[in-house]
Amino acid sequence: MFDQVARARILIPAHQSVATYGDELRALITARVQLRNVVRALERRADGIDEETRSEVTRLVRRMDDFVEGLTCEFRDNYKRLSDQQRGFEERAAVLMKKFGADLGQQSPPELPAFVWSSISELPRLADFMGPATDYHAQFERPLDDASEWLRKELARILGSTPMSSTRGQRRA
Repeated sequence: MFDQVARARILIPAHQSVATYGDELRALITARVQLRNVVRALERRADGIDEETRSEVTRLVRRMDDFVEGLTCEFRDNYKRLSDQQRGFEERAAVLMKKFGADLGQQSPPELPAFVWSSISELPRLADFMGPATDYHAQFERPLDDASEWLRKELARILGSTPMSSTRGQRRA
């Protein structure tokens, strides 16, 4: 699931298209289902797992889910409008490219309009996700790292290599 999120951070700005935005956000919807399944598994049955660990990992995974939910809700609320803009862009681009193809004296292709990419990149959650990634680091990546640490310590405790008292309460977010 981390791979899907990291991939979207790279591909959406690289392609600068509604199609890629749609493809990658649909993959994040699938990632969100996976996160919710982790929460459900931890809430329903976690035999042998320390209660503090179970509770903390559940809290951290919920934070990750909330982050992905923000991106997918923004997608849901804006995709249709962006898709309609994309159709207009394609029509305009076809006209410009046809003129370029007919003018054998023109050496460089025309600069295509960027209004669709401007609209995509101005979406607040997506802009942060692709840019400084402040929310991404705080609400997804850090909770993932913290949950992994809790689970590694819990596995060590279960396997008997680290007593529970030495792991308890060391990593609270």
